[in-house]
Amino acid sequence: MNRQSLLFGILPLIVFVVIDFAFDETSGIISAMIFALLEAAYSLYKFKKLDGITAGSIAFVILFGWLSLEAEDPIFFKFQPVILGSCLTLALLVTQAMNKPLLVSIAQKYKDLFPKNIQGNLSHPFVLTKLSKLSLYLGFGILLHTIAIAYAALYMSNGWWLAIRGIGLYVVMGIR
Repeated sequence: MNRQSLLFGILPLIVFVVIDFAFDETSGIISAMIFALLEAAYSLYKFKKLDGITAGSIAFVILFGWLSLEAEDPIFFKFQPVILGSCLTLALLVTQAMNKPLLVSIAQKYKDLFPKNIQGNLSHPFVLTKLSKLSLYLGFGILLHTIAIAYAALYMSNGWWLAIRGIGLYVVMGIR
């Protein structure tokens, strides 16, 4: 994943906050939905495909934007990362509880996609132990981030919501 991909995931949310600040929340939601579609068109043009993360992000913006417009309440739009974070937290923590950590499973399943000099390391017990611990820490880190986003969506300004949603994950992941 490159810097452009990371920026693309957050741009519709930035558009929402800027347009909301200048006009109103409905205009912000509609602008974010349009921007997400433009993002998809650009990705298809530039890369000839949409990766799963980009497609999912765009689908969430459209779905939760539509729900917010129908309900005339921006909380649905602002809760899209809460739903996504909750699903990811569940996946990480449930697989951990089942003694099949998600990151270990992914590393083993897609081992052949890694460079040859790394493939052997993905079977080493030390690396598997580290991936297992990382899977656990990531599960709790994303849980904390999800709670912070929910709180910001309910009780804070859209600017704070965006900041917590955008860079908050990196702050939470830095805590150990």
